[in-house]
Amino acid sequence: MSDKRVLDETYDILSAFGTDEALALATEQGVDLVLSDVAMPDKSGFDLCRELKSNIQLNHIPVILVT
Repeated sequence: MSDKRVLDETYDILSAFGTDEALALATEQGVDLVLSDVAMPDKSGFDLCRELKSNIQLNHIPVILVT
């Protein structure tokens, strides 16, 4: 069983395939947690975290970075 399916049984999961999409989802959908890979095709998970924390609407969201 994939990790997403395990979490999907308990939580509503939104998937993004890049930093811009993740920021848009966080803004539009209102998320409780961001789980991000450190290495992504467009920017790093560190970049995503910096952008989230610099946005007053999103800076309260906890971020877990995975490598």
